[in-house]
Amino acid sequence: MNCSKRVAIALIIGLGWSKTSGLAQLRAVPDFRSGYLMQRVEAFGTGAEVSIELQNGKKLRGTMDFFDAAHIRLIDKGQAIAFENIKDLKVTKVTYGDPSERANRVQSAVQGLGVNQKVKLRLVSGKTLKGWIQYSGENTFDLVSGEQAEIRTVAYDEVQTIWPGATSRALPFPQARPSPKAAFKKIAVAFAVIFLLMASGKDLP
Repeated sequence: MNCSKRVAIALIIGLGWSKTSGLAQLRAVPDFRSGYLMQRVEAFGTGAEVSIELQNGKKLRGTMDFFDAAHIRLIDKGQAIAFENIKDLKVTKVTYGDPSERANRVQSAVQGLGVNQKVKLRLVSGKTLKGWIQYSGENTFDLVSGEQAEIRTVAYDEVQTIWPGATSRALPFPQARPSPKAAFKKIAVAFAVIFLLMASGKDLP
């Protein structure tokens, strides 16, 4: 095979690979972010009060009455908001009124927040608790509070309202998301492979 054919094949392989593994990852970032936001919203469910900052800088506050894999809608806000248009989303308060669903919904919310998250709780009894989530199990979770770091075990069905605390920041990008640097690094590797093939004096079989 002559040199020109070898170079042509190398270019086709290199460019094709860079598109599928590099630029395609860049296009996947919005979908990855949307899925992440949806999972966090799903943990709290409809009825959660949220604070939203859009990509254009506009800020909204309201109560969720609908969400799906791509959108969220707030009561009295009319049109649904696409996750891809959301820059930051923070859950500010969630109240669970239905006793038959309370335990499962609260468990989902607590596990969605994760350990070491500060919360304020109002129990069904009317008592208020503040502290840090230390552990979440099948039926209960542990709350650490006070200067003495007292640990209280709380049953999910005891909780009526949750206020995520200051450490429950606006939703960040996941750390594992594909980055432009990684994508362009793969493109650079592809062209390095092309250069090596061009520099090689051996004919391909």
